[in-house]
Amino acid sequence: MSDQRLRELERQWSESNDPIDARRYFAELGRSGVSEEEVLRRRLKSGDLHQNRLELCAYLGYAPARAILGDAAPEIPGEILPWVRGLKDYPGSGERTAALVHEYTGRPGSGVLPTTTNEYDYIRYALQQGHDAQALRRRIERELLPWALGKAEA
Repeated sequence: MSDQRLRELERQWSESNDPIDARRYFAELGRSGVSEEEVLRRRLKSGDLHQNRLELCAYLGYAPARAILGDAAPEIPGEILPWVRGLKDYPGSGERTAALVHEYTGRPGSGVLPTTTNEYDYIRYALQQGHDAQALRRRIERELLPWALGKAEA
């Protein structure tokens, strides 16, 4: 990727203020060799990434976000149930977690799911059904991180 192409993408985004143009610019910036940490810093500064999403990325263990936050990075509980409770501090993540766990445990033969939409109940149910806590946590992290890194909501 040439510097000229990067400048062109940045100009397009600057003129349009379109989130799609921002995504193109930041994607190319990352491919051009700029570190993930620096891309996050620029997204944060531009408003393309909100502080609460950066903090969620750090809570999910994303190293570039944790590096940016430094000592202010959120503590990550080792056990899955306190970890899931902590997701409630990040708007939208609880509902997404509940949906992910529902999908994970709702396969044929896995029993009857709780009628609640509370992600904590879904996690407890999954553990009672014999699902591996760490595998479930890794899946939640893998699924939530791209969402958290997405375009910040207005």
